[in-house]
Amino acid sequence: MGRKWGARFVALGLTALAALLRFYHLGYHDLRGDESFSITFAQYDVSTLLQRLSVGEPHPPLYYLSLKAWMEVAGNSEVAARWPSAAAGIVTCSLAFAFWRRVGHPYWGLLSALLLAVNPYLIWNSQDARMYSLATAACLAAAYCGLGVAGIGRPARRLDYIAFSVVATVALYSHYVAAVAVASVGLVVLLRTLAKRPWQVAPVVATIGAGAMALLLFLPWLVIGLPALGSGYNGSFSSPDLGTALSNTLIVFAAGEAPAGSTRVWLACGLTTFALLGVVWLARRQPWVGALLVAYAALPFIALFLASRERAVFTERYLQLASPVLFLLAAAGLGWLAGGAVRPRVGVALRRGTAIAAVLLFLGLTGSLLGGYYLDRWGEGPGQWRAFVRRVVAVAKPTDTVLVNHIDPSFYYYYKLLGGAAPLVLSPISQQESEAGLAAQLAGTVAPGLTVWFVPDESRLWDRQGQVRAWLESHSVNLGAEKTAGMELLRYRLPAASQPAVLFGDSVRLLACEARGGEAVLKAGAEVTFDLRWQAEASLERELSASLQLLDADGHLAAQADGPPAGGKAPTTGWRVGEPVLDSRTLRLPATPGSYALAVALYEQAGVRRLAVPGFADNLARVGSLRLVP
Repeated sequence: MGRKWGARFVALGLTALAALLRFYHLGYHDLRGDESFSITFAQYDVSTLLQRLSVGEPHPPLYYLSLKAWMEVAGNSEVAARWPSAAAGIVTCSLAFAFWRRVGHPYWGLLSALLLAVNPYLIWNSQDARMYSLATAACLAAAYCGLGVAGIGRPARRLDYIAFSVVATVALYSHYVAAVAVASVGLVVLLRTLAKRPWQVAPVVATIGAGAMALLLFLPWLVIGLPALGSGYNGSFSSPDLGTALSNTLIVFAAGEAPAGSTRVWLACGLTTFALLGVVWLARRQPWVGALLVAYAALPFIALFLASRERAVFTERYLQLASPVLFLLAAAGLGWLAGGAVRPRVGVALRRGTAIAAVLLFLGLTGSLLGGYYLDRWGEGPGQWRAFVRRVVAVAKPTDTVLVNHIDPSFYYYYKLLGGAAPLVLSPISQQESEAGLAAQLAGTVAPGLTVWFVPDESRLWDRQGQVRAWLESHSVNLGAEKTAGMELLRYRLPAASQPAVLFGDSVRLLACEARGGEAVLKAGAEVTFDLRWQAEASLERELSASLQLLDADGHLAAQADGPPAGGKAPTTGWRVGEPVLDSRTLRLPATPGSYALAVALYEQAGVRRLAVPGFADNLARVGSLRLVP
């Protein structure tokens, strides 16, 4: 009785350790794009959520629905969104202890719970607002309940069949790969039931019924979701060869996604070695338990690997639900080394010392990886998105427009969370947006006289050709760029429209003319850039130049800047009808403060003859005024 309760108290302590490691720094790191995607989905109404999941999102609905219900109570902060994953990760550690305790090895259970509690990969997934932690807990629970259905550890009871159906259904609704894991466990359990002597019909029927019930409960979503998955999801990961897939999976399971190094490889090799020892021991002493664990881990890997031959769907994250098996088997191998018979016989003290040293070495290497994880989450850093969006919110006025060039939902999440007031516009709307469609969208978005804050897609995953930035550079004025948290923010402005637009001759219209930034009060003697926007009303066969002038109160010329549009980079013979052309030129302002008229003329380069301007006898259009101050 003392040992029994002692193991339980130690298991409780390990559960507390798992909780501490999963809740520590839970909200320290910014949400990843996929996490923000989870929150976005969870904020839809139920019908919209299910509809969107049924047209290509490669995951079942349970996680999103449960996150939606949870956020109604806890809010949508980083901590609140990640809390369910952390809770599921804690349950996984407790289930590891329960699994081995059920088959008569409580100390193996304690060891496997310890290994799982400190594992960097499981901690990362427990601090990630995605469904992987839930799917892992559900699949391990299915394996645990499968022991009961198979009558391993004690005779099967009615509650075991019910529990297996429930947790299997939860697993199926958590992740599609879980279907392979659950089916693998169910197959081994059924074979074990059929192998019992004397053979009985009732347990076989009950076992089949428990699996059939889970499948029946999953059938409604199977009808809705799988056709869309098959036709609409082509994968976004990789299709590695078998050796690469296996080695990467073992390394990630053992050490997470830390930067490449020998520590990760040593951890993977050590755990795999002890896991193989565990398989050997189980094959000799408890073959059905070994078969259940091997099938639970191997068949999902095989299924995903084969699927990756057709589509780029292979990723270790999809296999995370099978990762506890590595630690369960490694605990069995370590337990066998420490307490079981080996040949040739080795001293008990030496064997136990070796096992203890291996565990301590594992904990030391794992601790070094966890330090890096908690500091910068393996290179992600603590707060890029929050810091960047805070800057955008600070500079973008409600009358400005924030033009977002990518679809990472983290930007939208933090923009809303931090109270951004300027309207957000996504451009391009889709990766297949035509050049004409993009131009029409931007022309309707970038309004004259208003400031546009542009967040570019520096990775070129959405706007692959950089079309939006190119359009802004050619059609509006770049007022500067800045970098915050390693991300670029650019400011553009389209010159304010002249009221009304001025027609030169019968072929060119001046749409706008203003000092850069729209300032009407400037410092006397300063050098200032003026931005003009022209538009051809008909094809131009002659080269034209523009004259920008400042006239004093008596109408005398005070400053002048002449030359072809855009310094010769936009010759008028190349202008397209109806397409605005940006023309920027620098003017040295008069040194005398006062009020000045802003005037523009357009003339032929060959003959210096000004194009006629209705309403102005000298064909010099007065288009605005400036006030110069000392």
